[in-house]
Amino acid sequence: MWTSAATTSSARSRGGRFREDLYYRLRVIEVRIPALRERPDDVLPLARWKIVETAQRFGRDVHGLTGAAAKTLLAHPWPGNVRELHNTIERAVVFAEGDAIDVGDLDLSTLSGAAPEPTTGPRSVSGTLEEVERAHVLATLEATGGNRAEAARRLGIGSATLFRRLKRWGR
Repeated sequence: MWTSAATTSSARSRGGRFREDLYYRLRVIEVRIPALRERPDDVLPLARWKIVETAQRFGRDVHGLTGAAAKTLLAHPWPGNVRELHNTIERAVVFAEGDAIDVGDLDLSTLSGAAPEPTTGPRSVSGTLEEVERAHVLATLEATGGNRAEAARRLGIGSATLFRRLKRWGR
């Protein structure tokens, strides 16, 4: 919320860690953007936009959500806000088994801290192992804002391994 950021910035300016004149230049209008959980009407439009964007980027033939997946997205509290939604949809598009994202593709349990549901076997993903790996690595790298160390940690590989793979893919 902007108010708490303003309060923090004001305290920092008094402490000499933030220029006071800059603080007052930036604090012209306070804008409060509610958390995603406070605006459930935005969840599905944001999810649909991210599906289209991610499917185009990774060359996947995924076009939408099943009804059950839509209900699941609406019921989730989104503690990570829009970034969590985007990461969830991106991962679902990459690993979706059909042309629409279903509940099993969402994998919200690992994001909310709950134990992941057991799977019945390996997921069927179109493309070669190299293509799937590349898509997953690049999606993870994007989700971390380009932070390679964090991406490597999330992928469970060493930074050197990530560097070699990115170099192999011309990144």
